[in-house]
Amino acid sequence: MNTQKIREEIRKLIPIVTPLALAQITQASISVVDAIMAGNVSALDLAAVSVGGSMWFITTLFITGVLMSVTPSIAHLRGANNSKDIPLVVQQGLYLAIFLGIFGVVVLQNAEPLLQWVKVDPVIIPLAVKYLYAISWGAPLLAIFFVMRSYCEGLGYTRPVFVASSITLVVNIIANYVLIYGKWGFPRLGGVGCGWASTIAIFITVIFMYHYIHKDEHLASFSLFAKLYLPNFAELTKLVRLGFPIGAAILAEASSFSIVAIFVASIGPKEVAAHQISMNVASILFMLPLSVGLGATIRIGHNLGEGSFEKAKTTCFAGVLLAFCIALVNACIIYFLAFVIANMYTNDPLVIKYAVDLMFYAALFQVSDAIQVSVACSLRGYKDTRIPMVMTFFSYWGVAIPLGYFLGLSMENPLGANGFWIGLVSGLSVAAILLSMRLYFVMQNIRRQNDANLVQAHNTIDND
Repeated sequence: MNTQKIREEIRKLIPIVTPLALAQITQASISVVDAIMAGNVSALDLAAVSVGGSMWFITTLFITGVLMSVTPSIAHLRGANNSKDIPLVVQQGLYLAIFLGIFGVVVLQNAEPLLQWVKVDPVIIPLAVKYLYAISWGAPLLAIFFVMRSYCEGLGYTRPVFVASSITLVVNIIANYVLIYGKWGFPRLGGVGCGWASTIAIFITVIFMYHYIHKDEHLASFSLFAKLYLPNFAELTKLVRLGFPIGAAILAEASSFSIVAIFVASIGPKEVAAHQISMNVASILFMLPLSVGLGATIRIGHNLGEGSFEKAKTTCFAGVLLAFCIALVNACIIYFLAFVIANMYTNDPLVIKYAVDLMFYAALFQVSDAIQVSVACSLRGYKDTRIPMVMTFFSYWGVAIPLGYFLGLSMENPLGANGFWIGLVSGLSVAAILLSMRLYFVMQNIRRQNDANLVQAHNTIDND
């Protein structure tokens, strides 16, 4: 692989990736803000927002995962200069978003039996249910926003995504202040106010994105709604076939991390606190390689759309290399500053000790996680999602969870939280290896098909 071409591709990736990274970090900040502002009311409000927020997070991860099919679909059309079909794909994406959004409303507004089944404290459930009712109305809005975001990303315009995320954060903070604490004549809603604030913030963001798409000269040039399309079964099927495995894979990953948190909770409160600190740090830093992967999806889609298979291959290598380098920096930050980071969260000596121990695994976590996410995103650029879904499910639920449970709780001298983190690192490493093998196979298969097409074209010319 030509190193000069990889360097050039990295330079092309960075302007796409930077706004995405800022957007991801901004979005991650919203849950932190909600926790802080709800926590200032009472511990019960904080607990309700945390429990309800977990339900919201998992539900919307699946919804947005399915809708991730819109980005590579738009990117392929853009690369092929097929502008006329872009409005069709966007409108079908919006139909799918509305359906998934309604599904989200139904799930979130009927979550009480699930909360009871997982044995959430009965004192927390009534407030968590009210929070979920309030935020559930934001699910269709979030799905619609995500399609508009995917439209911009598919064209390679990622700056509006960051601006929109910033607006969401600012509006969320203001609405939280008004509704949680009962300011400006509004009733004091406590933690439930976080739910309504989030719905309001998402609504404002949807309006902004709609306005931006119609006012920006380039984005408006595609005339998304000049012609209105009815639901098209063939196009909807394409989006679902591409997107459902993405949503399922993300759900498998998110649910595995959630179940680990539940298992660690059975060990003791100090271990739970240490686990939460380490996971919080790892999750924030993960946004950087994730953004690289999202950028790679866009670039690969453009390259494949224009028939540049070698350029797509170069983008894969550049994306994985950039994500790997970022992961090494992240790992060094976590490893060498573990004690300092832990002290920022707590002054409990035992929690700090446990957190420092876990952050060693969080450092290892960075490398394997960066590789698996960048490779998975590259595969999405190739529109290959079904086999990666199976590989992802096996890595988390066939390796990470069973191994973590055995090491953490079942073996003769259980390792506690450390055992679960060893399981997570192992599962992520398996995912990185399997997905890398799949990417190699996909690239080789496309190359063979391309070579066969060239031979066939050459033979046709000779026969003529």
